[in-house]
Amino acid sequence: MLGMYDGSLIGTISFIALGVIGGGITEELFNRGYFINVLKDVFKNPKTGLWFSAISSIIIFSFGHMPVTALDWFDILIPTIMYTLLFITTTRLTAPIIAHGIYNMTAILLTYWLYYN
Repeated sequence: MLGMYDGSLIGTISFIALGVIGGGITEELFNRGYFINVLKDVFKNPKTGLWFSAISSIIIFSFGHMPVTALDWFDILIPTIMYTLLFITTTRLTAPIIAHGIYNMTAILLTYWLYYN
């Protein structure tokens, strides 16, 4: 991420927009909204379908972010599990979208503060 980040105000705002729209909204619509809802209906038992689709969603989402180190895995798995639990408990996409957007925006702002402040 730092290689593409120039530390300018426009760059920071662009990354925030990309993180909130690309990550917070788009990823949640697909990974939780579409993937879990479609895959859980494949099973006759609703609980089995929900568990299988939720765990599959977490695994696919995590591998899609290509973590390499243990810290990368931690940084991806913990929030992903939280977004999935938010979706399952609320049965709405609003909570995971907001949580994912806030997480991404916080990471971008912390990167800016640590490297360009």
